[in-house]
Amino acid sequence: MARKIINISVPPKLQTFIEYRVESGRYASVSEYFRDLLKRDEEREIARLEEADRRRSMPPGREQPIMRRH
Repeated sequence: MARKIINISVPPKLQTFIEYRVESGRYASVSEYFRDLLKRDEEREIARLEEADRRRSMPPGREQPIMRRH
């Protein structure tokens, strides 16, 4: 799949934080950092939708609290 270039603007404080994250060595580039952020957001959204589907499929009164991992 071909990649699409997206340009964003951020305030200086966020730019400094982004540069810090890349310079820490965890990410090879700003693009990699943003791809990771988007992937994690997508995973959270999928989990949220799956949990909503699970709760809708339960009989009334049988909902269980969500156990979160930390």
